[in-house]
Parts: sequence; structure tokens; C-alpha cells
Amino acid sequence: PNTSATETTKAPSKTAAELSGLKQNSAAGLDELLSSVSTTILIVGGCLFFFSMLRTRFPLVYEGTAKPEEVTSTWFGWMSQSWNLTIDQIEDRAGLDHAMFIVFLRLASRILVSLALPFITILAPLHFFVGGDAAKDSPLSWFSMANVQYGSDLF
Repeated sequence: PNTSATETTKAPSKTAAELSGLKQNSAAGLDELLSSVSTTILIVGGCLFFFSMLRTRFPLVYEGTAKPEEVTSTWFGWMSQSWNLTIDQIEDRAGLDHAMFIVFLRLASRILVSLALPFITILAPLHFFVGGDAAKDSPLSWFSMANVQYGSDLF
């Protein structure tokens, strides 16, 4: 067929979400979220328990360059000791790369907290109360843009 630049193209009959196979959250989504969160908590808890047990059984492997007076003998005492390390202490023991990675993670955490506060305190209540109930029976979407009716002032 001969096409010219002046011909108009038809609007697609499907939305981008439909073409990519995305579906909106359903009422069962909350149960799925709670199931995955509980599974993750169990796995992380098991890993922490396993690490704490191995750390006390094999101190040469897990305590590395730490001095004996710096190491706690309790199972989970390493958490508070690790949390309270300064960047200089991390650099002395693990090197500059590790110290800079910790600096990066701390910066990323601060940025995410500073962005999350206005979203949680301003946008989530606006979507829930003024959005227009577009999400209907989907509890996971009540606080998001999915709850805002198309054409709303919030859109």
C-alpha cells in the first residue's frame, strides 16, 4: 500500500497496560502482600539466626581483624556494634570502598525518608479521601494514584 506523510494513524485500540499484560491490584492483593512479607521476615530472621550461630562457633572466620575486647559474646550483640561504627572505623578495618558504600547507603536512606514523608503525610490521604474511589475493592490501591478518577483535579 502507498502511504503518505499526510495520512493520520488510528489510535491504538488497547492501552499500554493492556498491551504489556499489566493488571490492576485486586482484593486478594492484600493477602498476597501479607503472605510475601511474612515469608520474607521468616527468611531474614532465619539467616540472622544462622549467622549468629555460626559467628559464635567459628570466630576466626566471622570476626576477622576484630580485637578480642571489641567482640561481644552474645548472639545478636554484633548488630549494635556494627550499627555504631563510624566511617573512619570502617575504613580502617575494611577499606575505603566499604566505607564509601556505607556513606552512599546512608545518603540514599536519608533521601528516601525525606521523599517518603510528604508522600505518606500528604499524597496518600489525598488519594484516599479525595481521589474518587477508582480503585473500588482493591485495598492496596486506595492510597495510590490508582484510586484517583480520570479527570479529577488530583490527576
